[in-house]
Order: sequence, then C-alpha cells, then structure tokens
Amino acid sequence: MSTINDINSKVEKILELIDWRGTKTQQFFPKQDLEYCRSNQTAENIKLLEQIKPDLIKEASCCSDCKMPPEKLAWFYFSSPAWTWQQFCGREGWVSYCDECDEQIDFFCVMMN
Repeated sequence: MSTINDINSKVEKILELIDWRGTKTQQFFPKQDLEYCRSNQTAENIKLLEQIKPDLIKEASCCSDCKMPPEKLAWFYFSSPAWTWQQFCGREGWVSYCDECDEQIDFFCVMMN
C-alpha cells in the first residue's frame, strides 16, 4: 500500500516531466476568466514565469493592434474554470495580454484534458 509520501514523490516526478513552457495555440478565453486568473497568481507561478519567460518570448507574438512587443506584454498563468475540466475541455497555460488594447495575444498550453 502506498503512503502519502510515496504518492507525493510520484507526483513530483510527473511534474518534473512537464514542459512548463507549453505549446503555442490559437485559443482565446472569456475576459472574465482571464481577469480572474490574472488576479489570483500564485508565488510559484510568478517564480516559474521569471525562469521561462525568455523562452516564451521567442515564440510569442506582438500585439496585432498596437504592435507592443512580447516582452512588454502582461504575462500570467491561466487555468480554465472548473466546469471545463469536468466537461473534459479544460486548459492551463501561459497567456500574454496587451493592457493597452485590452486583449489576449497568445496562449501557450501546458495542460489540457
């Protein structure tokens, strides 16, 4: 029988295999969902973003309206609402957002179900 420590160890090993940079996709999300996630960032996500942002910027787009470069856009981790995971259409990943134009620019999908 597995102990909680065994299970936690296995989960940590799985998490180490995830490419936290994600894959750039053409998915756009409702503004209220984006705002919720942006205002509820964890310290872990902020720290991880600092580490991987240079890689994300290499593939990221400029804002199509104002031409703001990726390094000047807002970046945050997004997780779709609970109901999307229950319906097997959940998504998580990094979003770049142009505050000047008030729109999502890119989504780099890290997890989906």
